[in-house]
Amino acid sequence: KLTRTIMEWKPNLDETGVHLENRLEGWILPWLQYLDHRSIVPTILSDVAKRVKSALSFSKRKVSNDNVFFNICIETLQPWSRILKNETLQHLTSTFVTPRLGRCLSRLTIDRNFEKIRWDTVNITFRLCALGLLSNKEFLGLIEGELLSNWTEVMHTWLSSIGTTDHTQVTKYYLKWKTHIFHSDAGETTSKVPNSPYQLLQDDEMICRIFYGCLLMIQAVIQPGKYSLQSLCPVHFGYSVVVARRMKESRARAEETLQKMEYDTVGKGTGSGGFIYASEKKGENVTFREVVEEFAREKDISFRPRLGSNATKNGKQVFLFGDLPIYLESNVVYVLRVGEWLPTALDKLVSST
Repeated sequence: KLTRTIMEWKPNLDETGVHLENRLEGWILPWLQYLDHRSIVPTILSDVAKRVKSALSFSKRKVSNDNVFFNICIETLQPWSRILKNETLQHLTSTFVTPRLGRCLSRLTIDRNFEKIRWDTVNITFRLCALGLLSNKEFLGLIEGELLSNWTEVMHTWLSSIGTTDHTQVTKYYLKWKTHIFHSDAGETTSKVPNSPYQLLQDDEMICRIFYGCLLMIQAVIQPGKYSLQSLCPVHFGYSVVVARRMKESRARAEETLQKMEYDTVGKGTGSGGFIYASEKKGENVTFREVVEEFAREKDISFRPRLGSNATKNGKQVFLFGDLPIYLESNVVYVLRVGEWLPTALDKLVSST
């Protein structure tokens, strides 16, 4: 009877329009302690996961207010955080929540007056990570690819418009951002907090490099000639590209570690062998093609060079992303649509395949 009721359950908004009514956990969780047969609980939880997915899909379609949508998603997912597998919950978040988070973060107005910045979406992103509902790789990808990339552009534009003696305000602005991103308002000791998003950011090399790059931009204004502000112009990538790049780099590091292990266990003392190979790979930069290829692999979409008479465009190799012809130029993806090559985002490619 419980299984049948779960499968018949349909999500609906309550009278306020800001919550789901009759949520699953209210009438399923009290029964789980009485279901001790080994085959019953997995079946129940499998059905629950399907209903949770249905609730998120419903909310995505029906709830237009972003903050209300995010809060409904948290209310729907959080009660199952210690019952359903983390991978299941994070996959649901990745499918239904992360794309909308990315769009909201990309539209966030980075005001030069720090006090006027609305941090709602940023705070929700931190909360999802702290609850374990948003994977670490997507959290870092969102913060780097959507939030900090926009901020660095604002910093660069601001610094390009001031003189060598007018840097005090922008320096204070930088320090406020650094404090806000790396430390919680509560002043928590992040190393003692499980799954602290602040600790993740402090430990991440790329995030730290972004802040260091902003310091170099400030120094380029204070000490003209030592650094060129123009050469420090930031490049903007969306979170999908950043996540794909991070996964590629992670795989490369794992391969490097494996090579070193093989050298230590097999080739040690017999020559440089695999150690040289691993050392050469260590400093290798991940290309934009590799990022796109990794993104396609993650989404289970074929990615291969196009052959024949239409194999190139403007001297660039044309690839097939699924069935879509694309080429890559200056870290931008161009896709052929109705006879015209247009710049596009990786997320939009996925929805078109």
